[in-house]
Amino acid sequence: MIVYIYFILGAFFNALAAYLIKISFHNAQSIFDIILKGPSRELGLILLALTSFFSAFIFYGLVLSKTNLNIAQPVFNALSMLFVIVISILLLNEPFSFKYFIGIILIIIGIFFLSQS
Repeated sequence: MIVYIYFILGAFFNALAAYLIKISFHNAQSIFDIILKGPSRELGLILLALTSFFSAFIFYGLVLSKTNLNIAQPVFNALSMLFVIVISILLLNEPFSFKYFIGIILIIIGIFFLSQS
């Protein structure tokens, strides 16, 4: 049971990091634009994203300690994609289409089948 919690937390932190990177680079043309500004909101968001990636890495390591790689990697990627879709719709106001809906359903079915192995 704990492995499911690790999967969910790891995938969430991975998707959160992607979101934080997206918003931190929203107005920047390059990393130098952010670095040359000095301490700023964007730099703080990048550091928070790195912390989130690190957290995802730790939870993924915990998942790998309890399950096989051939199950862990696809499930982790699928859950991360699921969280990215939800975050992009809710926080970035990106459009939701029927293709997203079908994709989410297929991801959930795939996770179900893989978790039965």
